[in-house]
Amino acid sequence: KASLSGDLRKELETRFRPELLNRVDLTSVFQPLSADALAAIAKKQVAELVERLLERKVSVSVHARVAASIAETTEPKFGARDIRRKIQTEIEDRVADALAGGAPGTIAVRVVNGKIEVQCKAYDRRGVEPSARPSRGPAGGRAARKRRVK
Repeated sequence: KASLSGDLRKELETRFRPELLNRVDLTSVFQPLSADALAAIAKKQVAELVERLLERKVSVSVHARVAASIAETTEPKFGARDIRRKIQTEIEDRVADALAGGAPGTIAVRVVNGKIEVQCKAYDRRGVEPSARPSRGPAGGRAARKRRVK
């Protein structure tokens, strides 16, 4: 590590004037994050997003594979910022669009064919998801009863 810092200092001296280098107090060398570190960061940031949504009373379910998918598609040389950017573009922006379009009942985030998919299931006026409502069948409902009475 010491030789790397020395080599870096020599390289900086060949490229920049002493006036600029005197303004630099410290140089730090960063190593790319490991795959395990990227996965842990992605998992933590997705969990933080879920917490923020739950604080806003938004029901959300995130498949465990989502964080792993984000970590796998991240460039290690860009680090955690790339993970944050992917979460914003792949999940947060889509959730924000869904919330702006009306309050969804449940937001489900999952990986389908290697891509992150955000699905919103809206509640009806009674607060029941459409899939949870009992089916009336092909001829059910008030309109069908009126047609049969005539």
